[in-house]
Amino acid sequence: MNFGDQLEGACFDTLNSGTVTKDLVNLMEGVDAHAVNSSDFIKAIRANLEKRLGC
Repeated sequence: MNFGDQLEGACFDTLNSGTVTKDLVNLMEGVDAHAVNSSDFIKAIRANLEKRLGC
C-alpha cells in the first residue's frame, strides 16, 4: 500500500514540477509546463519515486 501511495505522490510531484507529456501542456494551470516525450516523463516519475522511497 505504501508503494502505491508513494507512486501516486511521485506522479503528482512530476506534474506539479511542470514536467508533462505534450497532450497535457495546455491543460496545466498555475505551472510553467514543459513537454517531454513519454520515456522522459516515466524517467521523471521514477526519479521522484526514488526520492520518496529514499533509493
